[in-house]
Amino acid sequence: MFTICRIIRHRINTDGNGITTLVALPKCPLSCKYCLNAKALKEYETYQYSEQELIDNLLQDACYMIATDGGVCFGGG
Repeated sequence: MFTICRIIRHRINTDGNGITTLVALPKCPLSCKYCLNAKALKEYETYQYSEQELIDNLLQDACYMIATDGGVCFGGG
């Protein structure tokens, strides 16, 4: 099982090329000055995903990622 804060979809040219999906992970030990997810990572509700549930969830955006050379970014944890 994976513990995740949230999945943020359709990020355009934020985490690389094209349209990306961010999987925000809890309990980041850093306090980066310009963290985009600072509030989300301090005050979060977590969700549990099995490996297959996470894959199925992320595959919903596969056509966007393929068409724009995007992908998935895991961050925050």
